[in-house]
Amino acid sequence: MNWWKNVVVYQIYPKSFKDTNNDGIGDLKGIEEKIPYLNQLGVGAIWISPFFLSPMVDNGYDVQDYKKINPIFGTMEDFDNLKKTCDKYNIKIIVDFVANHTSDKHEWFQKALKNEEKYKDYYVFTKDPIWEKKSVFGGEAWEKINNDEYYLHSFAVNQPDLNWENPNVRKEFKEIMNFWIDKGIGGVRFDVIDDIGKNLDRDLIKKGIYIDIEKLHSFVKEWRNESKWNQEDLLTVGESWDSSTDKAILYTNPERKELAMVFGFEHIMSNWNNKPKWEADKLDLAKYKKIISKWQKEIHNNGWLALFMSNHDLPRMISNFGDEKYRIESGKSLALVLHMLQGTPFVYQGEEIGMLNCKFNNLEEHDDIEIHQMYESIKKENDDYTKEKHLQYVAKMNRDNARTPMQWNKDLNAGFTNGKPWLKINENYKEINVEDALKDSNSLFYWYQKLINFRKDLTNPISNVIINGDFELIDSENEKIFAYKRQYNNEELIVISNWSSDKVEFKFNKENIILNNYDYINDNLLEPWQSILIFIKK
Repeated sequence: MNWWKNVVVYQIYPKSFKDTNNDGIGDLKGIEEKIPYLNQLGVGAIWISPFFLSPMVDNGYDVQDYKKINPIFGTMEDFDNLKKTCDKYNIKIIVDFVANHTSDKHEWFQKALKNEEKYKDYYVFTKDPIWEKKSVFGGEAWEKINNDEYYLHSFAVNQPDLNWENPNVRKEFKEIMNFWIDKGIGGVRFDVIDDIGKNLDRDLIKKGIYIDIEKLHSFVKEWRNESKWNQEDLLTVGESWDSSTDKAILYTNPERKELAMVFGFEHIMSNWNNKPKWEADKLDLAKYKKIISKWQKEIHNNGWLALFMSNHDLPRMISNFGDEKYRIESGKSLALVLHMLQGTPFVYQGEEIGMLNCKFNNLEEHDDIEIHQMYESIKKENDDYTKEKHLQYVAKMNRDNARTPMQWNKDLNAGFTNGKPWLKINENYKEINVEDALKDSNSLFYWYQKLINFRKDLTNPISNVIINGDFELIDSENEKIFAYKRQYNNEELIVISNWSSDKVEFKFNKENIILNNYDYINDNLLEPWQSILIFIKK
């Protein structure tokens, strides 16, 4: 069995995790300092968002050099020391590759701007833009240069898109992969992996076909087969916003030898209803459950999933899907439902202590380029649009919610730094922090620890059910209860979770309950956000 099937991965946003030199920015030494904490939690791998050399226009997702460490995070020696400490605790390191685009400060792009023929073809240049396309961050996706030429940037203007049809680009990334494998990494997370398979045919684009599926998968297979990736049991996970179950299987079916797993976002976007994410509706639980069920059933035995409800691009999990008034209860309920599914769970930093969205008082407190570029884009269309309106518009779904510094204790700046934090500290840090969570045996931290141990203890029959069992929804139309069962051989796990702030009647057998997020259980009645786990050996 692949090592990554029974572990939980912890995502670290390095800028916000732990600062050791008091410049207000987290660093690699800070991550190393907290590895014993992550070992106590029980995780088997850490995914670190980009720490490569970067101008940080998009917080590291604009890479200037893939083989150098950004000085704000430390040095290559710091990375090597982090690797040694992780090895001591048997924790793998997953690095974050941004392969769709580079920084405009990257040597390749700078040479392309000087019309060096080799590097000009590393990017997508044209004198006649073939996509009528908007940037993800607002505004046009084509930037004009030299009066008569444009380059494509699907994200910020400082993030020019690479041309993966160029074999030299593909060769570069094989070498980058080999470099980091030689450094001893345990895997790679591929940022917006779908986008590398761009369709540049004008007629097809007119039909709305922007991604060439066959081309995309040929790139991934070549990358794997012609690099050291093919020799290693790496956890390779693709971020696939456009992914359906069919597409996820193409990526992750072991026979195809591409990725180990994908992040699919259909469940995340289930309440967006073809509207901007900022205007998301209230969660439709029946719809949400059916999406989870579809992915569990169709991927089962055909591939593998990365399980998640939050990350650096999404609101805090409890603020988005749970109930801040029932922070602990709803946090435990969401975690139980997620961790008992088939796949590899990803825990985003702070999730294990129940960190919440942050209240920003003005637009200037925000750092994220998406927020600011979106404001400028809307302002151009509507003169009456104010910063105050925009602040309210982006409040729940903005990415800075997830990026506020980690809350370690009640001390100055939540124990994150003794300097000035690069981003606002959430004002609730005196009530929500790691130090207090570790002192409370009923905290979310210890709940996560139990869920992680269920999965990684292969001597426990529960682990076999989690990893291998089939999936079946219970009462799929229920708008308040998320219940399902997992079965493998003669063992069965049943999850029953009240995803509401009401007391809800629901029939269940109390005899075989092995986990309960309340200290009592009623007969066939669940308290607000009460969740139970039942194990039955037949």
